[in-house]
Amino acid sequence: MNDRLNKTVDYRELILSADQKSLEHNLPHRALSYSGDPLQTAELKRCMMLGVAARNALTFTSKDPFRNAPDICLAVSEALTEAGFEHEVTLGNLIRRGKHLVSNVSARALVDAFQSTESAVRANYYCWITLNDGSVFDFALLSEVKPPVRAPIQKGRVRPPKPKKQNLADTVLMLNPTEHGTLYRYVPEIVGYDVLKALVSRTPGR
Repeated sequence: MNDRLNKTVDYRELILSADQKSLEHNLPHRALSYSGDPLQTAELKRCMMLGVAARNALTFTSKDPFRNAPDICLAVSEALTEAGFEHEVTLGNLIRRGKHLVSNVSARALVDAFQSTESAVRANYYCWITLNDGSVFDFALLSEVKPPVRAPIQKGRVRPPKPKKQNLADTVLMLNPTEHGTLYRYVPEIVGYDVLKALVSRTPGR
C-alpha cells in the first residue's frame, strides 16, 4: 500500500470509472468528460473563493470534517453551478498518509443506500468536488484551522502581537489530476449532486 501511495496516479482514470459506475446504476449525474483544458490560476482561485464563501455561510455543530463534508459539498456545488463551473459532487474515500479516512466504502453500498427508502440503510463515504479538468477541491478536510499561537508577553511589552490573518487557501485542499498518491489519494466511487442530497436528507448529521 505505501509503495503504491508513493507513486502518483492520474485521477482522471478514477473519476471516469466512477462516472461509468453511476451510469450503469442509472444514478442522476452530469456525465462530464473530465478532459477539459486545465483551468487557469485565476479561475481556480475564483472557484476556491466561491467555495469558501459557500462553506463559511453554513453553521456546524461539529468540527469533524467527515460529518460536515456532505453539507459543504452541496452548498459549494450550488455556488459553482451558479457561477458556471463545470463540476460534479464526488463520493468515495480519501487515503491520507496511507490510512483510509472512512471504512467500508463501496459503490455498491452507496447505490443501495440511494435506492433504498429506509433511513436505516446507510453507507459510509467521504465527498468532495471534482472539476471538469480533473482538479479536486476539498473544502471540508482543512476547514478547521487552528489560530496562530500568540507569543508570550515580554518585559516592557504592554499587549501581545496581533494574530496573523487566516489565509483562506490554507483551509482548502486542491489537487490537480496527477498529484494524487503521495500524501493524499482521493478514490471516487460514484458521482452525483442529487445522490448526495438524497443520502443527506435520509441521514441528517450522519
